[in-house]
Order: sequence, then structure tokens, then C-alpha cells
Amino acid sequence: MRTFAIIDGGTISNVIVAPADWPEGHDITDLVPLPGIGWRENASGGFDPPPEQAPEVPDARRIVTQRAFRGRITIAELVGIEIASLDDPGAPMEQRQRAATLRVLLETLKSAQFVDLDFADTRMGLQTIGQFGLLSAERVTEILDTPVDDSERP
Repeated sequence: MRTFAIIDGGTISNVIVAPADWPEGHDITDLVPLPGIGWRENASGGFDPPPEQAPEVPDARRIVTQRAFRGRITIAELVGIEIASLDDPGAPMEQRQRAATLRVLLETLKSAQFVDLDFADTRMGLQTIGQFGLLSAERVTEILDTPVDDSERP
């Protein structure tokens, strides 16, 4: 097997492993380190890695602790969610699936280091709880879109 780089504008746009020559591919099998997507051709005929980018840090203004997130939900609402998450083996499958969905959402929250109020999964999870009738649409919006107070930040 050989490794081939597909080059577009001096930058590797794809890497292909094939048993024989690859049309319009540059054989990079023996290069160490093995170049990858985003590497650029250099003047000596080799490749340079892309410049390192600082890791993206979530915007702290919309990040809250788990406790702060739970604090945005009333005790009565949390109790309703917990009760609805209980499995009843004799219940119809649709009800059991809703309960399982709630348990998964609650476990995901428990495993989070923080809650990003703008993260698609956070928003979808809370909207799902609303669709199950456990939170009103207004409460979902209030929980997700109330400005973050300094005391809620990690």
C-alpha cells in the first residue's frame, strides 16, 4: 500500500492510501513525518505542517456551571423531570422511550464540566424536555437565554 497526497494550490487537500499509483497523486509514503491535509508544499520539495492555531475557547459569557444551570430550573420542574424519567416496564414503549431520553439527558448534564447555553445539544435537550410537556416554551427560552450572571460562571 502507498500513501498519496492530492495537492490543490500548493496545499494537501486529501490523502489517499492505495495499492498502486494514484492519478494526480504525489507519493508521500516514505516521508517522515507523514504529511496530512492542510500541509503546504515547500521550496525543497517537501511539506510543512499548517501553522498551529490556538484552541478555540468557549465564550465564557454563555458558559455556566452545572449547579447554575440546574438553578435556572425550579425545584418543581426538576421533580417533574425526574419523575418522568422513571422507567415503568408496563408502560407503552413510547412512554418508556421518553423516560429513557430524559435519563440520557440528565446523565449527560451530570457528566458535563460546564454547560454552554449556546451549544446545539444543550438547546436541543432542553427543547426536547419542553416538547415532552415538562417545561413550557417560554420557560425553555428563559432558561437558555437569560443573560449569564458572574455567579453562574465556572
